[in-house]
Formats: sequence, structure tokens, C-alpha cells
Amino acid sequence: MSNAEIFTARINEYVSQFGTENVMDVDGVLSVAKMTEKRGIILPTDYCYNRYNNGLGEFDGPHLFEYTDDKRFRVLGENYPYTGNVMHKPKGEPEYVWAHWINGKLYKGESGNMSESILLRRNDLKESLEGALKSIPVTVTVENKKVLINFQELLICGVSVEDETYQIYNVSSDWEEKTTYRCEENGDGSWYYYLETIDECIGECKRFVAFEVQKINKNAEPTTKREHTSELSKVFDRDTFEKTYRLFLEQADENVVSGSGSGGQTPKGFDKKPNCDGANVSTHYGMGNASKTPYLCWWVVSIYYLPDSGNIIMGIEEDRYPHLKEMKIKPLRYSRIGNKKIDTAVFYSTTKESIDYGELHENFINVCEEVMRLGLN
Repeated sequence: MSNAEIFTARINEYVSQFGTENVMDVDGVLSVAKMTEKRGIILPTDYCYNRYNNGLGEFDGPHLFEYTDDKRFRVLGENYPYTGNVMHKPKGEPEYVWAHWINGKLYKGESGNMSESILLRRNDLKESLEGALKSIPVTVTVENKKVLINFQELLICGVSVEDETYQIYNVSSDWEEKTTYRCEENGDGSWYYYLETIDECIGECKRFVAFEVQKINKNAEPTTKREHTSELSKVFDRDTFEKTYRLFLEQADENVVSGSGSGGQTPKGFDKKPNCDGANVSTHYGMGNASKTPYLCWWVVSIYYLPDSGNIIMGIEEDRYPHLKEMKIKPLRYSRIGNKKIDTAVFYSTTKESIDYGELHENFINVCEEVMRLGLN
């Protein structure tokens, strides 16, 4: 073992015996680590949660101590849920905040002009929005006290985390007419408004982003509509699809209330499972208990519904189709859906509130016909 590994192991052992309330100087640290002969080689300042030196590279540990104002060391050990600033003082320059810890998670590159309360609320909001928007192809990033939501290169909206409120900004005039909150207009034609709680903010962002992404998709350059000649497109035409999927959603929502996985594999709207190109269209609601991700499928193509969030996602589970990488239609992303244990190639996503049945049907038929073209084996 290296000196660093031995030192780390002995400090961790000390913490396991005596806890994290002990503060000592350099000699005390080296003494409890039984490495007094390594003074000048082992530098406790290199193992602090709250100090960064250029020589530490990526600052990826191990971290063992908190450096105190009186130049001593609080012995914390590895993986401590530390919260506080990481200070850096370049030679000949003033000291500044280089990064922050929050409950043992490190956030690098912060400017240091935020209170700990705002930083904590900003990071909570970012992580919450990432979860709430995971079915929509957007990215969530931070910039100082702002959380930014982008669709491709386009800023959909931002949230500025203030001392006691959340300001949602860059809102469109279309949304100003739909939201129940009072908006104020900026000079550039966009709108903004304030919310008091993080839950209100997450809900508003989720609804607004879904609204804007749907609007962007509808205004995109139209693609040449394919002529569908498959048996699937004939049996599962647009009107039949809408009727079937509406009834599927109705049954799935009923199952959430009852806790039952009832509904069977025959889609509502059909007397029997429709046979399409040798395989049946079927609906799945769970085995006994209601599934968290009920779905309608044909062969390997599934349209999942997540009742808890209202998200609707069309995709192919990665391990179910050997020609997935060969498809001309490329997925938007790969992600875990609901309680699935493997990644799903996502080709389309929407929400129950924003569903366009014609658009969903067209995407479903396109992907299914691509599967027909490549075959299943």
C-alpha cells in the first residue's frame, strides 16, 4: 500500500472508534495515524474537504479533514456528508470560493456570490427538474443562481432562485395566456413571474416545457409523410388507434385506483387481439397488481404510460431487438423507463395532457414498419 492509502485507512479506523468531533494539529493527526516519521511527506492539508491546492488536480480525494480557522484539523474520515465551501488561494491572489459541498456531494466551479441557502435550493431544483423532465428531450443546467432548461440549443425557460422565491423567466406570450399565475412583461417581449415553493416551480416548468416542445415540434419543417402499406397500418388506422389508446389510458388510470392489473391483453376497441403482419397488438397492465408502466405493444415496439407522472413514451427495450442500431429512424435517447431494468431506445415522448394522437400514431407506425423492414431475427 502507498503512504496515502495507509494514512487514509488509519484515519478511517480512528473515526470508526472515536467519531467525528475531534480537532487536532498536524502532529496530532500524524500521531493517531501512526505516521509521525512521515511529517513533510504526508500533508493533512491535502486531505481536507474545504481546501483546494493546484497540486490536487481534480480534487477527487480522499478527503478526511475539515481545516479550521485556527489552522487545525477536524477529523471526519472519508465519505462524510460534508456541507460547506471549498476555498482556494492562488499564490499572490486573494482567497476565493472554488467549489461547494452539500451533504457530501461536490459542486465545482461556483462563483461564490450565492448564499448557502440559495445554492442548496438551486441544486435541489436542478435535480428535481431533471427527474420531472426525463421523458422530454431537454437538458437542465445551472449558471450561478439560475437553472436553465434547453431544447437542443434553444433556451426554453430559466428559473432564478431568489432568497425566498423562484422567478420563472423567458416565458412566451402564448403561455402567459394559459398559466394561472400573474405574469409581468419584459422589454424583449418575454414574460416572467414568481412562485413561492419548489413544488409549484417544478409543476409550472414541467407544464410549460411540454407546451413549448410540442409547439416547436408542430412548427418544425414538415417531413414527407410516408405511404403506409403494411397490414398494421390498415388494421390500426389513426381513428382506431386513438380509440384504442384512449381506452387503454382509461383502464390504466382505473387500475391505479383499484391497485389491480386488470384489462387483459386484448386492446379495448377490439373483440379480439388484432393480428398484424403475423403478430398481435396487445395491452399489458400488470400481473395481478397494477403496473407502474402499463403499455400497448406490437412485436417489440411499446408505448409506455407512466400514470404517476402522466408521461407517454414510445420505444424499444434495448435487449429485445437485435437490429436496433441498424434502424434508419434513430432514437432521441436511451433511458430507463419506470421500473425497467434495462435501457429503452426512446423514439417519441409526450404527456397525457399534451397528447396528439395523430402524431403519436404516425410515429408508432413509422417505427413499427422499420422493424418490419429489418425483420426480427
